Amino acid sequence: MQHRHGTTDHALPPPPPPPPTLVSLHPARELDRPVRGQSRRRLALPGGVVLFLAMFLPATRVCGDTVVTGVDLLRFPPLVLPYVLGALAALVVLARDVRALRGQTLWLQVPTALALLGVGALAHVGIFTAANPIPAGLAALGWWVAAAGLWPALTRRPSWEWRAARTLGVVGFVCAAWFGMFLLLDEHVMFGTGVAFVGAVLVGAGGYAWEQELAAERWRLPAIPLARVSKA
Repeated sequence: MQHRHGTTDHALPPPPPPPPTLVSLHPARELDRPVRGQSRRRLALPGGVVLFLAMFLPATRVCGDTVVTGVDLLRFPPLVLPYVLGALAALVVLARDVRALRGQTLWLQVPTALALLGVGALAHVGIFTAANPIPAGLAALGWWVAAAGLWPALTRRPSWEWRAARTLGVVGFVCAAWFGMFLLLDEHVMFGTGVAFVGAVLVGAGGYAWEQELAAERWRLPAIPLARVSKA
């Protein structure tokens, strides 16, 4: 447009469009997708089953009597927990979608955390009260290692697969340390404890292998259908 003073207005270019925004089309489907990294985690399945079934095998002798944990539940109730963790670990491996995996992982994490709190308290008290503080000191050291491994699985949220894998690894480590202590220190130990130790090692190995597989895939949440939406 020509003005009286001879100046001309030039039309300004339109502003650039805003950057596209990624919007989830189906956020609810995130919990319904299949679990990733199923190949290596299967190693923990036979481990959890073996660990649980070892509860019904002779574990040790007390005062000349054979102790079968699954039969003597009322006599030694705290000793049942590692075997129960084996069953819960097997259920984690059997989860087919993220929704089921989330529920099974939480069921595994709660008793594991409670067990660590109890064992940690006893170990740290035993350092100062036991006549021989070396076993209590080793138990306390193992507690710190297990707690450091489980804490990220309780607080971080990279994916439910990663949290489940880390929890399986910690459960396997804790149970293997528990049964390994009896194998080394109990002169009356029986073959059921050795079977439980093997199952615990398999659970831990399956969790570790699964975590490594997820790290190799660089898998991070969310992995859901996305759409590019731009403002008009």
